[in-house]
Amino acid sequence: MLSMAHQDSSLEEDIILNNGRIDFNENIFNTENHYLICAAIEKFRDWRSRLEKMNYIPTLADIPEVFADLIAVLVHERDGSVEQLATNIDYILSPFDRDIKSKMSRPPHTTDTNIC
Repeated sequence: MLSMAHQDSSLEEDIILNNGRIDFNENIFNTENHYLICAAIEKFRDWRSRLEKMNYIPTLADIPEVFADLIAVLVHERDGSVEQLATNIDYILSPFDRDIKSKMSRPPHTTDTNIC
Protein backbone atom coordinates (compact mmCIF):
# COMPACT_ATOMS: atom_id res chain seq x y z
CA MET A 1 0.00 0.00 0.00
CA LEU A 2 1.23 3.46 -0.85
CA SER A 3 2.21 5.50 2.20
CA MET A 4 1.12 9.13 2.26
CA ALA A 5 1.93 11.91 4.76
CA HIS A 6 -1.74 12.78 5.39
CA GLN A 7 -3.48 9.50 4.85
CA ASP A 8 -7.20 9.43 4.29
CA SER A 9 -8.60 5.92 4.73
CA SER A 10 -10.85 6.22 1.67
CA LEU A 11 -7.95 7.54 -0.41
CA GLU A 12 -5.70 4.74 0.84
CA GLU A 13 -8.15 2.15 -0.44
CA ASP A 14 -8.30 3.84 -3.84
CA ILE A 15 -4.54 4.07 -4.48
CA ILE A 16 -2.55 0.86 -4.77
CA LEU A 17 1.16 0.47 -5.52
CA ASN A 18 1.36 -2.57 -7.79
CA ASN A 19 4.73 -3.73 -9.19
CA GLY A 20 6.12 -0.21 -9.18
CA ARG A 21 2.96 1.15 -10.81
CA ILE A 22 0.29 3.23 -9.13
CA ASP A 23 -3.25 1.96 -9.74
CA PHE A 24 -6.30 4.05 -8.92
CA ASN A 25 -9.54 2.25 -8.12
CA GLU A 26 -12.39 4.57 -9.00
CA ASN A 27 -16.12 4.19 -8.83
CA ILE A 28 -17.73 4.16 -12.23
CA PHE A 29 -19.32 7.50 -13.03
CA ASN A 30 -22.67 6.93 -14.72
CA THR A 31 -22.71 9.76 -17.22
CA GLU A 32 -26.45 9.39 -17.72
CA ASN A 33 -26.95 10.63 -14.16
CA HIS A 34 -25.31 14.00 -14.89
CA TYR A 35 -27.95 16.72 -15.10
CA LEU A 36 -27.00 17.81 -18.65
CA ILE A 37 -27.05 14.25 -19.96
CA CYS A 38 -30.27 13.58 -18.10
CA ALA A 39 -31.85 16.60 -19.81
CA ALA A 40 -30.70 15.32 -23.22
CA ILE A 41 -32.10 11.86 -22.43
CA GLU A 42 -35.46 13.44 -21.57
CA LYS A 43 -35.46 15.31 -24.91
CA PHE A 44 -34.65 12.08 -26.73
CA ARG A 45 -37.42 10.23 -24.87
CA ASP A 46 -39.90 12.98 -25.79
CA TRP A 47 -38.87 12.72 -29.47
CA ARG A 48 -39.12 8.94 -29.43
CA SER A 49 -42.42 8.95 -27.56
CA ARG A 50 -44.01 11.30 -30.12
CA LEU A 51 -43.06 8.92 -32.94
CA GLU A 52 -44.22 5.85 -31.07
CA LYS A 53 -47.59 7.46 -30.32
CA MET A 54 -48.03 7.63 -34.10
CA ASN A 55 -47.30 3.85 -34.17
CA TYR A 56 -43.90 4.47 -35.76
CA ILE A 57 -40.93 2.71 -34.19
CA PRO A 58 -37.83 4.74 -35.05
CA THR A 59 -34.71 3.04 -36.38
CA LEU A 60 -31.12 4.10 -35.91
CA ALA A 61 -31.26 5.94 -39.24
CA ASP A 62 -34.22 8.02 -38.01
CA ILE A 63 -32.36 9.51 -35.05
CA PRO A 64 -31.71 13.23 -35.65
CA GLU A 65 -28.08 14.34 -35.70
CA VAL A 66 -28.76 16.57 -32.70
CA PHE A 67 -28.71 13.39 -30.56
CA ALA A 68 -25.35 12.11 -31.89
CA ASP A 69 -23.41 13.54 -28.94
CA LEU A 70 -25.82 11.94 -26.48
CA ILE A 71 -25.39 8.53 -28.11
CA ALA A 72 -21.60 8.98 -28.11
CA VAL A 73 -21.56 9.83 -24.39
CA LEU A 74 -23.74 6.83 -23.53
CA VAL A 75 -21.56 4.33 -25.41
CA HIS A 76 -18.17 5.78 -24.42
CA GLU A 77 -16.00 3.33 -22.46
CA ARG A 78 -18.75 0.75 -21.97
CA ASP A 79 -18.00 -2.94 -21.67
CA GLY A 80 -19.97 -5.77 -23.20
CA SER A 81 -20.97 -7.02 -26.60
CA VAL A 82 -22.62 -4.83 -29.23
CA GLU A 83 -25.93 -6.54 -28.44
CA GLN A 84 -25.60 -5.81 -24.71
CA LEU A 85 -24.62 -2.22 -25.43
CA ALA A 86 -27.58 -1.74 -27.79
CA THR A 87 -29.98 -3.24 -25.24
CA ASN A 88 -28.69 -1.02 -22.44
CA ILE A 89 -28.77 2.15 -24.55
CA ASP A 90 -32.28 1.30 -25.77
CA TYR A 91 -33.34 0.89 -22.13
CA ILE A 92 -31.86 4.25 -21.14
CA LEU A 93 -33.41 6.07 -24.10
CA SER A 94 -36.83 4.39 -24.00
CA PRO A 95 -39.87 6.43 -23.05
CA PHE A 96 -41.21 4.79 -19.92
CA ASP A 97 -44.91 5.09 -20.69
CA ARG A 98 -45.21 2.01 -22.91
CA ASP A 99 -46.65 -0.50 -20.47
CA ILE A 100 -46.21 -1.77 -16.93
CA LYS A 101 -44.12 -4.76 -18.01
CA SER A 102 -41.48 -2.64 -19.79
CA LYS A 103 -41.40 -0.18 -16.89
CA MET A 104 -40.54 -2.91 -14.44
CA SER A 105 -37.96 -4.80 -16.49
CA ARG A 106 -34.31 -3.93 -16.94
CA PRO A 107 -31.91 -5.57 -19.34
CA PRO A 108 -29.95 -8.20 -17.40
CA HIS A 109 -26.59 -6.54 -18.22
CA THR A 110 -27.58 -3.03 -17.15
CA THR A 111 -25.23 -1.79 -14.45
CA ASP A 112 -26.67 1.69 -14.16
CA THR A 113 -28.35 2.18 -10.81
CA ASN A 114 -30.07 5.53 -11.27
CA ILE A 115 -31.25 6.59 -14.69
CA CYS A 116 -32.82 10.04 -14.80
